[in-house]
Amino acid sequence: MTTPNDPQAAAIDRTLTDGKREGSPTRVATVSRSYPTSPQDLWDAVTDPDRIGRWFTSVTGDLSLGGHYQLKDNAAGTITVCDPPRSFSATWEFGGGISWIMVTVEPEGADARLTIEHSSPVSAEADGFWDTYGPGAVGVG
Repeated sequence: MTTPNDPQAAAIDRTLTDGKREGSPTRVATVSRSYPTSPQDLWDAVTDPDRIGRWFTSVTGDLSLGGHYQLKDNAAGTITVCDPPRSFSATWEFGGGISWIMVTVEPEGADARLTIEHSSPVSAEADGFWDTYGPGAVGVG
């Protein structure tokens, strides 16, 4: 577990902004961090099911463009964009709702930067979830 004074927590850039998707308002939670590895290795860490399970939770399904994935005891979705080794986007379907994730890997000097954006629709139902969970309501809390 990390705390606000933890160097790992301090290494993460976090933002919360308003956005739009297909003309409708969204809340966008973004987290970004640099890792001492190559972009290819970081890409592999976020797209290889065996490696994903080491740092997140296990994932099953088809992780190719148009494929459907399932996170153990969590969200499911469809891969909507895949541009290896740079980025992918997917739907995030959980609890009857749908939101969207975009994962980007970029070189940063000798390191690689991982950025995850999670966009959630703004609605009366989503606002109730927001009131309960705050920025964690968009999945990257």
